[in-house]
Formats: sequence, structure tokens, C-alpha cells
Amino acid sequence: MRKRYALLAVACGALLAIALTLLLTREREPRYEGKELSYWVHLWGLSESDSGARRQAREAIVVLGTNNLNLLVRRISFEPSKDTLLRFAWGLPLGPARRALLRPVANRLVIKSRLARDAVEAFYAMGPAGAPAAPQLAKIINSGGESAMNALKALEAIGEAAFPTIGSMITNATTSTPIRMQVINHLKHHTDSPIARDALTNALHNPDPKVRRLVTEILSPGAFE
Repeated sequence: MRKRYALLAVACGALLAIALTLLLTREREPRYEGKELSYWVHLWGLSESDSGARRQAREAIVVLGTNNLNLLVRRISFEPSKDTLLRFAWGLPLGPARRALLRPVANRLVIKSRLARDAVEAFYAMGPAGAPAAPQLAKIINSGGESAMNALKALEAIGEAAFPTIGSMITNATTSTPIRMQVINHLKHHTDSPIARDALTNALHNPDPKVRRLVTEILSPGAFE
């Protein structure tokens, strides 16, 4: 019996050590002119729209973002409730080991959530340059997870280059109604685009009455005048 408890203690200790190692290992940030991507995103967000600092930040974000689209998409896809280390921490028995792990896990979740928001901001700065990531963002959205709304914001930030992908979500059977409604409300501000108009027109045949009602209001006489 003692041997069993000793082995269990060793196993728990090893798992705790692995978990702490993962927590303390920080993902390397891409750099531009010696400064990390997060620095440039924050500078872009805090600067005046027509300032030199904002233009410089956008230039850096476009360079870093277009070369690291997979990193941005991965950050946007983060979902706290599915975090492996969080589940492991909650699964530990009450005691010092659990307390020792929960605090760094919580800090890690805060950091990862901030990085997800920063990634969305990076897409706003990149605009059309982020278009190659549209299919990956659509996949996140159609998964229906916690990260779907962040992925939709990033997709919207790309602009007209992402309209075909955005419009296809209205008819995609796996897209949730709240996401469809969000997509329609986004496209209604871009009815000067033939792609947006076609997507909205096709939505008139959607089986969801809420979707049809909203699209009918948008496509009322004079909507495109």
C-alpha cells in the first residue's frame, strides 16, 4: 500500500513539474526592429489615426502578421474552457499542489486571452493583407466554440477580400444563428459590394425565420439606392 502511494506521489509530482514547465515556457514573439509583435499592436491601438507612430506600427504589424498568420489564428482560437492545464489543475485533489498550480494557470489564461485580443487587433491593422487566413478563421467560426466571435471580428477586419468567406457562412449549415445574424449585420453596411448583395439575397432562402426576417428588412425597397 505504501509503495502504491509512493508511486502515486512520484507520478503526481512529475505531472506537476511538467505542467509548471509548460506554464513557464513562453511562446516566442516575432520581432520587427527589435520589438515584439505585442508592442506594435499596442502602439497601433493607442496612437492617433493619422499619426506617424500608427503608420509605423501598421507597417510592422503587416510585416510580422503576414509572415505569422498561423500564429495569429492559433492565438484567436484559444478557448479557456478547453485548456488542458486548467483541466489538469482542477482535477488535482485539494491541497498544496492544486493551489500551487491554479495561480500560474489563471495567469496564463489571462495572458492567452490578451494575446487573442491582440491578434484580432493585428487583423484590423493588416486589413486585406490578412486575407490568406480567411479559410482558417472560417473554420474556427463554424466550430461554434468560444473563439468564434473573435474569429469573426478578425474576418470582418480583413474587409472586402473576406466577403466571399463571410457570405458563405449565412448558408453554411454548421454556422450558428447568432453568427449568421452577426454576419448579416456586418454585410448590411457594405451593400455597395456585389458580393455582399448576392450573399444577402441568397439568405432570403435560409430555413431560419430569424435570418429571413432580418435580410428582408435589409433588402426592403430602396435599400440599395
